[in-house]
Amino acid sequence: MKQPLVIGVGGLLEKDENGRIQEMLSAMEKRGCVTYAHVFRTICRDGNRIICPVNGGWIDDIKEVIRPAMEDEHVDQKRVGFIASSLGATFLDYFLASDETLTDKSKPYASIAPYAKVNGGVVAHIKRMIERKIDLDVSSPHDTERGIKRIIPSSCLEMVLDIDVPKVLTQRQKPYSIMPLTILGLKDDRADNEAIRKRHKILNGREQDLIELDCGHNIPQELIQERILQFMYSNLGLGQSMAA
Repeated sequence: MKQPLVIGVGGLLEKDENGRIQEMLSAMEKRGCVTYAHVFRTICRDGNRIICPVNGGWIDDIKEVIRPAMEDEHVDQKRVGFIASSLGATFLDYFLASDETLTDKSKPYASIAPYAKVNGGVVAHIKRMIERKIDLDVSSPHDTERGIKRIIPSSCLEMVLDIDVPKVLTQRQKPYSIMPLTILGLKDDRADNEAIRKRHKILNGREQDLIELDCGHNIPQELIQERILQFMYSNLGLGQSMAA
């Protein structure tokens, strides 16, 4: 019997790191899903620094995961879903806007703090960093605890400022066969929440599937994991998640 497919795209993770997306993919495997996890190839470690050179080539990276995943002989191509977070959701969105092959059946897509556009409150700060050639520190509290510094090089910050997911999504001619669950943090000082709401609407998301939490960009996993798993299982024909 063929199984549902879930493709996960994490944020700024180096290839040897496991993050929230991998954790949820592992749970989905136990429920009978085939899973594929994507990590951006150009993210690398330099001592205690993780360097994240954001660039347009990351769309091609995602293609190289999705195409073979869809060709997997164990996959039921009528039951396909996505989960993504932060900049991982940005480039998955860009892929979906440019690809018109995944249009046959509505696909559940859970996104966590999708980086739809830069928060207007930090634009001037990022522009100064570009002028002074200063790298942007995007370390999470967990990174700090581990002594890790996660950076986007100053040479890549123009790309970050240019991100505009709603604009890109509206350029596609065919309607999206996506059923979104969107989770945002009301205190997010990195991504623009109004752009996230627009993104959800463009993808024809239901009002009850736009979840707004009293958090920043790094939304705690315990607040969202069970909701995401229930959403994915229900829409992939696997029933509901069993509470831990």
